[in-house]
Formats: sequence, structure tokens, C-alpha cells
Amino acid sequence: MLWRHDKRSYGRTAQAEKALIRSLDYCERLERDVFAARYGEQYGMPLPHMAAGGTVQR
Repeated sequence: MLWRHDKRSYGRTAQAEKALIRSLDYCERLERDVFAARYGEQYGMPLPHMAAGGTVQR
């Protein structure tokens, strides 16, 4: 869905690919933040990975 939107906006270009990557990174950050908040509520401490400043491994 994001790819189709970006393709309509930018065509099939490197700019569209970069826009898609930015969109996916944003969605991933939101998802990670929600997970970390729920983890904190459940265990009473920050998510260890986020507390350590770890990065997402792809």
C-alpha cells in the first residue's frame, strides 16, 4: 500500500524507493515504541534493548 502511494507520487524512481524506506522506518519506530511501552507497563522497567540504545538488526 505504501509502495503504491509513493509510486503514484514519485513514479518509479529512486526517490520513490527512498520515500518507501522512510515510511517503513517510521512505521517500525512507532511499532517499537508501542512494544516498549507495553513492556514497561508489564515488567516495570524499560525494554532492555531500547535502554541499551541498541539498533534494529536487518
